[in-house]
Amino acid sequence: METKEQLTAMTNDYLHTYEALKKKYPWYHSDARMFMLMASMYSLYQKPFDSHRFDRLQQTIKKKNSWFSPLRSHQRFPIAGMLDCLSEDPENSWPGFKQLYSQLVQGPWGRGTSTYAAALSYYAFYKDDFAAVPAFTAWYQFLQESFPELTSADYYPLHALCIHQFPGNKEQMIEHMNNVHHQLLERDFKKGPQLQYLSFLAALNLESLGGTAYFERFDELLEYWKSDQWHVRPFYYSLLGVLGFTTSFPAIIDDARSIHARLAGQGEFRRFHHFAVHISLQLAVAHHAYTNGGSLPVAVLEAQRAVALQALNSSTSASAAITL
Repeated sequence: METKEQLTAMTNDYLHTYEALKKKYPWYHSDARMFMLMASMYSLYQKPFDSHRFDRLQQTIKKKNSWFSPLRSHQRFPIAGMLDCLSEDPENSWPGFKQLYSQLVQGPWGRGTSTYAAALSYYAFYKDDFAAVPAFTAWYQFLQESFPELTSADYYPLHALCIHQFPGNKEQMIEHMNNVHHQLLERDFKKGPQLQYLSFLAALNLESLGGTAYFERFDELLEYWKSDQWHVRPFYYSLLGVLGFTTSFPAIIDDARSIHARLAGQGEFRRFHHFAVHISLQLAVAHHAYTNGGSLPVAVLEAQRAVALQALNSSTSASAAITL
């Protein structure tokens, strides 16, 4: 199958998954963005969507929780979707996830919706291997003491990504982040949580690539991003952070623009125009990760999965601070 045909097929599969979710759960469709993001996860993990399998899983989660649990509400859907994408046996994956949640409850998070977000972030990289829980907890506690602004639920996927890709010195990671933050302000990026998120992603490159080489690439990325009237909005900062992991960004952006042109012509995607850009880039990254011999660096796909998970967590929250 030719590359363009593969891209079209992936987009068709995405739209089919989105429509299937919307049709199956119309009473949870007050905000289309949750199902838009859930559908994109199946593309990022290259997992065919089975509505019956998913429904059995979300029903299992609902039945296994008390009446007062947040997982009796729509908040169970992102967890069900991620477990479905990540597990070979989704229906039997819930006990392991619940055990992970119980371990995190004993740490600095306590009980609550945000702890489910923390557990989901960890599970996305480690599944039910609990060996990295101490490192995940230690990183969170370090930030809680020194940089509390980086400890909201929006950052949990980045915490998991960080300990997965950068298990080294915590202070070194913060030094990289501060360096990146300063460089981005000089490039007229706007202060705020979106910039902190971008700084977090960019800092993961500095240990291996170095600041000079990274920002030479990043400046080229900015110019290419703006070349077809895509503005550098705070809404898109996290996307730029993902693209900064690879020199293949021109091809990924071209494919994202092609996908976006198709999505933008459809009702709810037209309504959420900027949000459709996020979806388009997720699909384009997945396309490049699973075609052309899988030549895209694994770090790019992992970073995109972290950004997508952050957006998915935010889609179920009243305060979607970074992406939505």
